[in-house]
Amino acid sequence: MTGRQKIGAIITLAIGIGIILGYFVLPQPLTFNLLPANDLLNSKNYRGTTTNIVIRGCYDIGVEFTKDEASESKRCADNFAQIREEQRRVNYGKMESDRWTKHSYLRAESRIVDVGGFKGVDAEKFIHMANSFYIVLEPVPEYYKILEKQFSKNPKVTLYKFGLGKENKTLQFDVLSGDATSLFSSKRISSKGGETQTLNIRQAKEFFTSSLNVQEKPIDLLTINCEGCEYELLELVIAEELAQYFKHIQFQFHVDLPGIVQQECRYCQIMNLLNRTHSPMFQFSYTWQAWQLK
Repeated sequence: MTGRQKIGAIITLAIGIGIILGYFVLPQPLTFNLLPANDLLNSKNYRGTTTNIVIRGCYDIGVEFTKDEASESKRCADNFAQIREEQRRVNYGKMESDRWTKHSYLRAESRIVDVGGFKGVDAEKFIHMANSFYIVLEPVPEYYKILEKQFSKNPKVTLYKFGLGKENKTLQFDVLSGDATSLFSSKRISSKGGETQTLNIRQAKEFFTSSLNVQEKPIDLLTINCEGCEYELLELVIAEELAQYFKHIQFQFHVDLPGIVQQECRYCQIMNLLNRTHSPMFQFSYTWQAWQLK
């Protein structure tokens, strides 16, 4: 072997060693895999070191789940028949009592936000309890008129003629018979020339942060009874990290409305994610419940 050949062989060997060392010694780029929770839990590729897996829920609201949260949400959804059975056995007398007696912390200086004021039954009871500052949102024109007639002379009550959602929009809907009106029913828009009404929906984040300034003035109680909008509203409050500005949150879930997709999954996810900031005060399966800030 000539001197030139020896030099060439040495250079080739050095390059090979450098490549091998670079692969095993130098830091490798991190790999991000976006997996739904169900896929993750069935995967054997989960690693907590060199691979960072972003866990999304079965209904993606833009929030990353821990592995435990994803596992618990899946377990809850898989056993939803049990939750429905518990709902059928709810003690409605105790539930209605807890809705009021568990809020003895309210004072005259407290601030309450009522999403879905309806005919003012809840508002009247809460105001009677502590004469707190009361903010009512009701998008249905005929119900808003009832609230206006009942509370317009009370300086501590503020009325808003709109509902809350993820975005600003205007909707047409049928007024349903019975004691409630839902935008998520199968007959939201009249198809037979029946009477319809126009509803205004306002972007919830903008309302909470700009109109109510919750960052500087946290709300003592957010109570939600909006016939289906609770899913979207609670998901938004969690995803936008606004939950911390509500000292207490009370809401009623509504079931089997055609306009609500993946209700079991979303119910279970909300329960797990809300637990990050709040702890339960009382819970009646898939109906009324209240949570307090940790």
